[in-house]
Amino acid sequence: MPVQSRRESPEMADVVVCGAGPGGAVTAALLAESGHRVVVVDGEVFPRFHIGESLLPLSNPIFERLGLDPKSLGVQSVQKHGVTFLSECNQRRARIEFKGAPGIKQPETMQVMRAGFDQLLLDRAQAKGARLIAPCQALGVDFDRPLPRVQLKDSVGREFAIDCRFVVDATGRKGVLARQLGLRRMDRGLRKAALFGHFKGIPFQDGRAAGDIRIILRPGQGWVWLIPLPGGVTSVGFVFDSGEKPKDLAESPSACLERWMGQLPLLQPFMEKLEVTNQPSWESDFSYSTRAYSGSNWLLVGDAGSFIDPVFSSGVLLALSGAVDAAGALDRALGANLGRGRGLLRAYGSEQQRRYRFYRRLVLKFYSPGFQEILFATESWPAGTRALVSALGGNDRPDMGTRLRLEALYLIAWLKNRSLSNR
Repeated sequence: MPVQSRRESPEMADVVVCGAGPGGAVTAALLAESGHRVVVVDGEVFPRFHIGESLLPLSNPIFERLGLDPKSLGVQSVQKHGVTFLSECNQRRARIEFKGAPGIKQPETMQVMRAGFDQLLLDRAQAKGARLIAPCQALGVDFDRPLPRVQLKDSVGREFAIDCRFVVDATGRKGVLARQLGLRRMDRGLRKAALFGHFKGIPFQDGRAAGDIRIILRPGQGWVWLIPLPGGVTSVGFVFDSGEKPKDLAESPSACLERWMGQLPLLQPFMEKLEVTNQPSWESDFSYSTRAYSGSNWLLVGDAGSFIDPVFSSGVLLALSGAVDAAGALDRALGANLGRGRGLLRAYGSEQQRRYRFYRRLVLKFYSPGFQEILFATESWPAGTRALVSALGGNDRPDMGTRLRLEALYLIAWLKNRSLSNR
């Protein structure tokens, strides 16, 4: 891309989307479909590796809105019907399916390799008219002008700028705009770390459970995810308190992960034949929120605004849902007067905060012993279980009856916590 001279006017766009992951790609696709000039910038070359491979059923309507058939997305996937919870010693097992849960009309979903999945969404954005500039680093945004000016640097270090009416930060944990504006707040109630990698040689479950994410509970230590992926690959991740990081984690995440896997009874029989397909890595203190999701001419989408915890696989759905909301708000704001536009963006921010609080509360319940006891006794609470499955499937706006049953389940978990603490 040519360098802009001082005399050369910056390019003009209606919206600049920083970040080409699911949140950024879907925001760009829907805005471009509505006829707006959209530029997407990302510092990486796609396709690229990413974790967060487990999707939720409420993603399906969003795929359809993009003109994508959820059952034949064009990327390799494993069909997912539900979730299997296991105790650490594999002595207790509980399985729940999304089918029949309130608010979930299309219960089948997928486990995907994110490289191909994210590329598919980005291709759809470009097909609808969004322009991609990558690799290209977003340096920041100058708001001290009549229009926001996004400062960029290309792969050879040349700097240039794009003026626009609105900026969308969809840069995930990087949070370019969120950090520039001092919006990010670390979640002190969820100080967790995760160590993860991809392996071949771990058998899937049988039948309809073959595509389930398996969540192995390790009381007092955290939990483990096992996500079945195409090609016989399994994503393995250990989540634990960030203050309990082993000394050799930073130096050798591979050795640390294999040691922990070898201590897990479910995986011990397969350790000798395991094949590493992606080098293990780790992240720490990944739970955070934001003081605001929107301003007069900017929005945060997906992980750029907040990330809660990977336990219920809500990350991709929150990015997709936020993208739909962002595109709707911006589409209307681009045709509205200044006051009306600001009101639309404020409403967007309020909705994202509400959704964040819903899932954060659910995650905090998961980490309580009483709630984990309920997970292994779902047959005792059929109505409450259906309400819980609705939430786990991505229904963050349950009807009144479902909401009351979910609250009843939370109350039972609280009573169990009190009972356990008095022993």
